[in-house]
Amino acid sequence: MRAIVAKIKVKQGQEANFEALAAGLVAESRREAGCLSYDLWRSDEAREYVFIERYTDDAAAQAHVKSDHYRRIGRQMGALMDGAPTAYRLSAAEVAVGMASDNPESAADGCLDAERVRLVAQWLRHFGVEDASELDLGILEAIRQCINDGVSPPDRTAHV
Repeated sequence: MRAIVAKIKVKQGQEANFEALAAGLVAESRREAGCLSYDLWRSDEAREYVFIERYTDDAAAQAHVKSDHYRRIGRQMGALMDGAPTAYRLSAAEVAVGMASDNPESAADGCLDAERVRLVAQWLRHFGVEDASELDLGILEAIRQCINDGVSPPDRTAHV
């Protein structure tokens, strides 16, 4: 699976125009073969929007950026942007939040077993967060590997 997260800052006063164009892009993109989801989110930051896109594979994601509607609407949206967008290209990985996995031994129907749930909670407390989305992808990957290996986080008081 492939995901793309694109963060876009819009010029002052162009939010409504941007949203109108984006609505067309969302509607057309959702009809593409291999598109699992395509959504636009408004950030808490002023004039900032985030596209979150999910595709069956990299070929579907590549087909999207080569599509006529993406190129046509993208050019129109570009005139409304305040700077270049920031894009993250992501590949699916099972992380501590219980995402579905291609490995049936690591998760059943996307649910974590009790031991993994316990380890997830321990690792989140270790990093002082309540939600895995507060951590960067590198830390999440390290946590995922530790959980797969059954490793608990180190005791914080051991080094005091």
